Amino acid sequence: KDYDNQIAKLEVKEELKMIEDKNHKVKQFVESQSNIISNNSNSLVVNNNSSGNSEYWESRKRKIDDTDKETKLAELQRVSPWVPQFTPSAAPSLIKEPPKRPLSPFSNRALRVKDLMPIDLIRESPEEEDSKSGPTRYICPVSRKTITTQKVIYIRKTGSYMLESA
Repeated sequence: KDYDNQIAKLEVKEELKMIEDKNHKVKQFVESQSNIISNNSNSLVVNNNSSGNSEYWESRKRKIDDTDKETKLAELQRVSPWVPQFTPSAAPSLIKEPPKRPLSPFSNRALRVKDLMPIDLIRESPEEEDSKSGPTRYICPVSRKTITTQKVIYIRKTGSYMLESA
């Protein structure tokens, strides 16, 4: 389920990136065309009155910031690395597709139903338990010790089990 959601999100991201690239190219084209028009009109104005207009353009440059947004963000990133949008982040790791069937811990092959065996575990009696609210504990039928992390031996033909140390 998580894998399918991840694949769907990746497809949506790819589509959005394609749309964004297309819009960026259109924007660049429009800007390049508008620069051609504005350069032609500015040159006509400057040629008519070069002495008066040069002072005007110099004073305008001091008052108005003509830098584009990308340049401003790059400058801000250089000066202010603590701004949250400029902090480095790791790319999300991809989730591997889950196997159709779980693997056997012994053979590392796909687990089959006929490989599974029923086992009847003996629960620890309530008077032997230390805490009533804890998880259910199971005991070895031979040694009557609580099974925690010890190795257990299972006899397939009889369906019985016991601790390896017993």
